[in-house]
Amino acid sequence: MVNNILNDADVMKKQSNIIVFITIMGVFISFALFLFVNSLAFEKQEINLAQVTERQLNSIQEKFDNAVKSINAISALFAASNEVSRKEFSTFASIELIDSPNVLALEWIPKVKHSERASFESEAQKDLFTNFTFTEENPQGEMVAASERDVYFPVYFVEPLKGNETLLGFELSTHPQRLRAIQEARDTGVFIASGIVELVQSQQHGAGLLVVKAIYSNGLVPESLAEKRALLKGYSLGVLKLQDLFKTQTLLGDNHPQSTIFVFDNNEAVGQKILYPVMSPYQTLEEAKQAQNGLCQLKPLLLANQEWSLYQCISNNKMDYLGNIEALIVLFCSLILTFVTTRYLIVQQKQRMHTNKLLLELRNNEFYLNEIFNNVDDAIVSTDMSGRISSINHSLIKLFGYTEQELIGQSVELIVHNFTSKNQVAGFSVFSNIDQYQALGKKRVEVRAKHKNSKEFPIEISIRQIKYHGRDIVIGMLKDLSMVAEREQAQLEISKNATELRQLIDTANAPIFGIDAAGLVNEWNQRAEQLTGFAKIDVMGKDLVARFITEDYKASVKEVLDKALQGEESANYEFPLYTKTGDRVDVLLNSTSRRDAAGRIVGVVGVGQDITELNKIRKEQESVAHDLTQLIDTANAPIFGIDAAGLVNEWNQRAEQLTGFAKIDVMGKDLVAGFITEDYKASVKEVLDKALQGEESANYEFPLYTKTGDRVDVLLNSTSRRDAAGHIMGVVGVGQDITELNKIRKEQESVAHDLTQLIDTANAPIFGIDAAGLVNEWNQRAEQLTGFAKIDVMGKDLVAGFITDDYKASVKEVLDKALQGEESANYEFPLFTKTGDRVDVLLNSTSRRDAAGHIMGVVGVGQDITELNKIRLEQESVANDLTQLIDTANAPIFGIDAAGLVNEWNQCAEQLTGFAKIDVMGKDLVAGFITEDYKASVKGVLDKALQGEESANYEFPLYTKTGDRVDVLLNSTSRRDAYGQIIGVVGVGQDITETKKSQAQVVQASKLATLGEMATSVAHELNQPLNVIRMAAGNSRRRIKGQKSNKDTEYILEKLVRIEGQTSRAAAIIDHMRMFGRRAEEKSEMVDPREVVFNALGLLGAQLKLAGIQVATNFPEKCSKVMGHTIQMEQVILNLLANARDAMKDNISGSRITLSITEKDGMITISSEDTGGGIPEHILSRIFEPFFTTKEMGKGTGLGLSVSYGIILEMGGTIIAENITDGAKFSITLPTTNNIIQKIDLMGI
Repeated sequence: MVNNILNDADVMKKQSNIIVFITIMGVFISFALFLFVNSLAFEKQEINLAQVTERQLNSIQEKFDNAVKSINAISALFAASNEVSRKEFSTFASIELIDSPNVLALEWIPKVKHSERASFESEAQKDLFTNFTFTEENPQGEMVAASERDVYFPVYFVEPLKGNETLLGFELSTHPQRLRAIQEARDTGVFIASGIVELVQSQQHGAGLLVVKAIYSNGLVPESLAEKRALLKGYSLGVLKLQDLFKTQTLLGDNHPQSTIFVFDNNEAVGQKILYPVMSPYQTLEEAKQAQNGLCQLKPLLLANQEWSLYQCISNNKMDYLGNIEALIVLFCSLILTFVTTRYLIVQQKQRMHTNKLLLELRNNEFYLNEIFNNVDDAIVSTDMSGRISSINHSLIKLFGYTEQELIGQSVELIVHNFTSKNQVAGFSVFSNIDQYQALGKKRVEVRAKHKNSKEFPIEISIRQIKYHGRDIVIGMLKDLSMVAEREQAQLEISKNATELRQLIDTANAPIFGIDAAGLVNEWNQRAEQLTGFAKIDVMGKDLVARFITEDYKASVKEVLDKALQGEESANYEFPLYTKTGDRVDVLLNSTSRRDAAGRIVGVVGVGQDITELNKIRKEQESVAHDLTQLIDTANAPIFGIDAAGLVNEWNQRAEQLTGFAKIDVMGKDLVAGFITEDYKASVKEVLDKALQGEESANYEFPLYTKTGDRVDVLLNSTSRRDAAGHIMGVVGVGQDITELNKIRKEQESVAHDLTQLIDTANAPIFGIDAAGLVNEWNQRAEQLTGFAKIDVMGKDLVAGFITDDYKASVKEVLDKALQGEESANYEFPLFTKTGDRVDVLLNSTSRRDAAGHIMGVVGVGQDITELNKIRLEQESVANDLTQLIDTANAPIFGIDAAGLVNEWNQCAEQLTGFAKIDVMGKDLVAGFITEDYKASVKGVLDKALQGEESANYEFPLYTKTGDRVDVLLNSTSRRDAYGQIIGVVGVGQDITETKKSQAQVVQASKLATLGEMATSVAHELNQPLNVIRMAAGNSRRRIKGQKSNKDTEYILEKLVRIEGQTSRAAAIIDHMRMFGRRAEEKSEMVDPREVVFNALGLLGAQLKLAGIQVATNFPEKCSKVMGHTIQMEQVILNLLANARDAMKDNISGSRITLSITEKDGMITISSEDTGGGIPEHILSRIFEPFFTTKEMGKGTGLGLSVSYGIILEMGGTIIAENITDGAKFSITLPTTNNIIQKIDLMGI
């Protein structure tokens, strides 16, 4: 509004100044806008970076959350299953990896104890790879076998397996960061992210992040730390590669450069240490801030337990060019606008005077409108026909929050939206299209208004067009429809509450089910899924009763749901469901009708409680209650019960028998008034009243009248009876009929005096103490035994004053137990006598009670065992010496108990058999250690000994630990206890194994001697017919040779020559047999070693050839002779050849004997080498012993090498055996005749 009209001259002058001023200000503003736009460009880039940083954080969080989701799924698999196979894990994990592409690998790490390591590795090798073992990284980064520790956490399952084979068996606890992560996961039970670690995958080396979740044996997270550590089953683990997790987001706009990101660890004790990138030049956040002088954003990054910071930057050189072009354009446009404005002002200056005149005419109308505007309650606005605001009143300012300056000249759209109202008229168009409004005949229209604070609300507009100073304007009155706005707000709140309610239902700890009006499922929360195993998607839209309720409850559940659909709600009715596995789950349900906004019932929702376990407990309790009722009713003790009013409500069969009153006669009657004797009414009532207050009593007298009027004395223990809520609702008492006991007690009082007299004069020592341990009983025998008179000890501490120091503690413990009712028998009770000697007493202690049964002391009846102890000590010494003697005896000693089980096995028996004492004790001697051929006879001898019939010098052959046989000659004696009862057998033996072998060898030698004599005789007898055959063949040959030659004669001559040759050969063999069969008594002669070897080969060569053995010889053309006997030397060579043949009998091929003769330094060496595998090292030193053989019984005498050794020794030589590469070598060394002659010359003989 114009308030003052200036004169034309003044106006012109001022307008000129204004034009100059505007021109200057235009230029100034242009440059200011240039700087401002440049600044805006920088701020825009800063906002852009903030948005990108936020996107970066969201991206990292999303990747991490996906990983957590996958690991949680794996955790659920292992928590729900005791056993998960490799295939199951692979299938399940593969699905999760598809949904979480940023997860590098999913792993299962079980907890393995040290004692389980070997079996675990073995099972894993069967299941996975043959080379599976627990591994760790050494300082050089190589995978080596994991060192021993109490518990292991190896990677057992990993998906994908390809590329991650190195992970199998990798021990997580060997790496500090991994160990911290799994320990924290174990102790918290939540997801834990490790620090940055170097990945060990063979194809994925680089930095990464591990996310770990602990799994416990029961599938739930225990409450206490100790339980968490004890019930730990293993870990599910996900691997995220750092490069993938922190992949840089692109800035907004195509022309903007990439930003650089850094991640720092806020958990570090000193500074914020760099985590990413790994090869960053900066180590802390402060270093990065100092180096990065461009545009940067610092945001917190929380991943599980890790508190990190994300620092994202764009350097200055990337920002220099940003915004310059826009700023120059703004500067150019501003200068053009300044020029145009100046030009426009000059033109307008000429029109100003005319305008001032018009303004003066409007002045009065303006004052009038202002008066109207500012004094009405409704908001008023006036606009021109284009909808521009020309004036407003105070109510409108108050309604919309704008100042007058902010609204004048602005479009009415600023406060009234161009939204279509319910009357189908555009909001602000009613101001600019008044004709349209009037044509519709509308007086009021509802539209949306907008407050300065952007809050929208409904208003009602009433408008009118008027003429103002010759111009058309529109006057509008605006009314706030606040109630409508509040209603809409309430609707928003309802929508919000509905969302929250949906979240609450879905995550509630109780199962929640819902059906629509047709009985089809439309609500099934997560707890219902867990309880039944059916996922929500499996049940939605299906008939709840028909598909999921057990058969026996279908009708009743349907009836309850139908009532709820009629508006009749029900509470706590049973709602048994089938689970996915076919099991039954019992649910206690409260059902509520579900209504729409109009209050119509549209379905039913039910909140349940899983009472499956509760039902089991209830059934068990009902069973216990039944058993308890049965027990009470049939108990051997009388049981009485009253309610809170003292009326009888329990009276068992024993109570009926005792009193004569049947249960039906007493139920509901006053117990005290009707059945208690007069003298006890008050005291019994007091006890029962206390029990009704919770103060229970024991062992109080409870005398009753019987039906016949007699008195029955009962000793009663009363207990408060409580309901399920713990409130006392009566008293129950278990009694004992002491009627006869009271009679007996009176009789006992009479007997007590007699007993006191008996104690005092008893032949056994009797001692007594009161509850304080002071002597109150000391009979005459005790006086005689100790020398202390009764008057000397009465009232004194028995243990402190009279028990020896070494037994004080144990005797006091026994007496204290007796004072508690725990009596002891036959314990040692050593006393000092008056002379200071020791007396050993064996005591039986008994609690001493008063008439009420209370323990008031201890009495002990003793037996003097002083002399007996001396004898026992002597016997123990003898027994100890005997045990030592048996254990260290030089002869084997065996013992069995009455069942034939070994109970004695001394050191010599251990050495003889190879079985340690611990290996045989408690085992059956005959069944386990006696050879089969002697089992029956040995058992018969031992059974006789167990009957008392002892045996001597019977054979007792045993198996050794190596399976050999040991022959023992045994004398067995019955073993008796202190009472002379036979409790076993003990036997002292003699090892006759070698003796029996020697006997067998002597027999064999005797056989050989007889065979030698027979060989001489047979040789003589065979020579006669052989000579006849040879002579006949010779005569025939000579006769035929003189006749005419033809084919027949030539054939006969050839055969006769062959007969002569063979008979000569047979004669030579028989001569050798005859020589072997008699003792060589002739003197030594010079013998050619080559001839001896050839002769031996002639005798045995055919056998060697038949056995497939090749014979090679290596003899010199000439060699010196030796002194000896030809036949004996041949016998030695034959023995060596025969042994070599037998050693190679199992060879498939390659059997070979090499015979060689060498001469050196006056000594002849004959050697025999074979390929028979050699001689075992442990018997090599024994092969020349007489009768030593490795052959089976009957296939060798063990004399061949021994005899050979003796023959060579007699010849002044040596024979040695040794092993070579593939067999054995025997070397015979003999002096040559020349060597012997030289030695004789030197000796001067």
